[in-house]
Amino acid sequence: MKDSKFHRFIRFGGIALLIAGILFGYSIAGASSNIDSSDKWAWNDVVGWIDFYVSNTGLNVKSTRIDRWGKINDSTNAYIATYCSSLPPNSTNDCTPSFGVLNDGQGVLSNYAWSDEYGWISFKGSTPDYGVTILDNGGDFQGWAWNDIIGWISFCGGLQTSDCPGTTSYKVSTSWDKDDLPGLTDNYLESTTIDTGSADGFIINSIYWEGTKPSDATIGFQLAVATS
Repeated sequence: MKDSKFHRFIRFGGIALLIAGILFGYSIAGASSNIDSSDKWAWNDVVGWIDFYVSNTGLNVKSTRIDRWGKINDSTNAYIATYCSSLPPNSTNDCTPSFGVLNDGQGVLSNYAWSDEYGWISFKGSTPDYGVTILDNGGDFQGWAWNDIIGWISFCGGLQTSDCPGTTSYKVSTSWDKDDLPGLTDNYLESTTIDTGSADGFIINSIYWEGTKPSDATIGFQLAVATS
């Protein structure tokens, strides 16, 4: 669903609760990748090709973060998890500690991904100056990520010291476009988890928001529920 910058109210059995969507923006079962099915490859000199489409279960780029995962070398079960609330199959990590690749809304990525096999993968650093971005209107990733064990991960067909694109024809491309959200850099509100306190559960009677909606804005909600 579309993003929103507005507070929301949800009524459970007639009781109004001020929230910003329950677990708003978290990945849900069945969510698909918005990475191109052909332009999906990053490269590392140690482990080889990294598939970020993964048969439509791979990365889902959002305006505040990147959900889901990439798969290292299609013949193995080694994954790169980009956000702790949307983990790949058989992953042993979770949100303790919390981690995830962030998007500033303009395509500049930062923070860390995780691999059970190789550890933390940094998407932005200063010594040396490096990073991964999605700055062009075509949705192409550019730049390099870094891991202390396997080294540079190239998203743009070149070595860390070369210009993007490099001399080899490969890239990771997404349908997400920063220009689809003009002027917005922080367009998610995510609530704390709300315990209804009832063993019988509640039925949602209505969902509404309060505020003045700009003419070019779209308001949406995403909910997730659990029994514990």
